[in-house]
Amino acid sequence: GPALNNLALIQTAISTLKLLENSFDYHALSCWLRAPYLEGSETEGCARAQLAAKLGEKLPWLLSPLLVKRALQSQEACPNLKRQWEIFYRHHQNQPSQQGYADWANYFSEQLKLFGWPGERKLTSEEFQLLQHWQEVLAQFASLSLVSPPCALTSALQRLETMLKQHRFQIDSSTAEIEVLTPQEARGRTFTALWLAGMDSEQWPQRQMPNVFLSARLAEQLDLDFHKSKKLVSDYQALGQMLAQAAPVVWVSY
Repeated sequence: GPALNNLALIQTAISTLKLLENSFDYHALSCWLRAPYLEGSETEGCARAQLAAKLGEKLPWLLSPLLVKRALQSQEACPNLKRQWEIFYRHHQNQPSQQGYADWANYFSEQLKLFGWPGERKLTSEEFQLLQHWQEVLAQFASLSLVSPPCALTSALQRLETMLKQHRFQIDSSTAEIEVLTPQEARGRTFTALWLAGMDSEQWPQRQMPNVFLSARLAEQLDLDFHKSKKLVSDYQALGQMLAQAAPVVWVSY
């Protein structure tokens, strides 16, 4: 699966935390303003996109939290964003120069909560799983306090990003409403409903590659011929009976 830092939900979190640094570029701010995983992204989405364009005309390329605060004060749009940034700026002013990883983890969570990450809308199953993976990595990050000395914000963010790059995300489809499985993968499981597709003589039993080192005559003598193997037919008959009882409702098609 992909690394966590390459996925939009996590990228928004990292972009939010990088605003805590003393300087960041306009492109980073512009992308962050358009992110869908923040409080206000639904109600102020269009206004924030327009704001990003206006700020690009007025602000220099390299920005600071104070510059953005002053620019927002002169804007009438996005009242929710202005309120959030005022609180954020106060936090930034009181930000410790160094602290332990566990303290940074708590601090990061507070800043993300301030901006309403991961957003207003209901998360999809995949996004919810991503959020769980984020929490796992953040817990591992916090545990570094046991073995590492206090560090500055930049070092803490770099370490967190490295851990996110190393953490791979594989979606768990076991909670999905619909799953596509091979007959072997479905063996022994139960379902609320089941559809057996491709149930014809070419697919059932499933065609297998013949053994190239055996002649057709020898394969038949050893009961290894695909279409005539009694064992294979028997195994698939048993599997078919099992699948037919795996759900209250079973559809069969060819």
